[in-house]
Amino acid sequence: LLERARDLLNEGRPEQALRLLRPAFPALLRPEQMLLRAEALRAQGYFDRADLLYRTLLRRPRGEDLELWLDACLGLVSVLRSLGKTVQARSFWRRGAQAARRDGARREGFALEDALIDRAQGLYPRSLSKLARLLKEARAAGDRSKAGFVLWAMGGARRFSGDLEGSRRDFLESLASFRRAGDKEGWTDQVDPVQTCQVILEASDDAEGSFHVAFERMEVEGRIPREFLRKLQVEAEAAALRTLEDDLALPEPVAAPADDAPLSAEA
Repeated sequence: LLERARDLLNEGRPEQALRLLRPAFPALLRPEQMLLRAEALRAQGYFDRADLLYRTLLRRPRGEDLELWLDACLGLVSVLRSLGKTVQARSFWRRGAQAARRDGARREGFALEDALIDRAQGLYPRSLSKLARLLKEARAAGDRSKAGFVLWAMGGARRFSGDLEGSRRDFLESLASFRRAGDKEGWTDQVDPVQTCQVILEASDDAEGSFHVAFERMEVEGRIPREFLRKLQVEAEAAALRTLEDDLALPEPVAAPADDAPLSAEA
């Protein structure tokens, strides 16, 4: 069940993954079950519930399972950043980045979060500089899917800073990179960058009002992922997005179903 749940998460199907993770698992497998539940909840925007699970895992001795500890730390950093708690995110980032120095794949994840925390804090030039290095590495490695995600992140940074033309260029390159990679879901389970790029670009010929129109269309059609709505609330500093919350009347996130409540610390 754990392997199938992990596959569903990788396929961008967190709700189905969460269903498989409801039954009680043997004690030896519960930490991994808890991690996968946290990842599935985070992917659906249930940040508070995911936060609890990640913190429970981080209370375990790091030496028992360093990879699991690093994954939990990285997940918590993402949750805190998404909620705008960037000081806490940076604090956990430092702990995780130091521990991940010898783990190439996870070190890469922390490098990306480093740039995204800067972006969430409005440090756009610094964020873009770090993202540009990651893009260069992804292209050198021939990883078109990762390059597509980094370009998506760069497009967001430029959009929030008011550089709509540069943002449009990055989104176009991002979409092209995902298509060349044959990646329909996008490199990350946090949001759907392919969908976001497509919808934004459909309305991007109208300069200053283009992104507002695009997000309005996505909201009406129910096409904005829940977590992305939360990200917009946190990160929309650009003048073109200042009235977004009032215009869209962003709803409060729907509470997770009772039977999907996270495992307790004692489980």
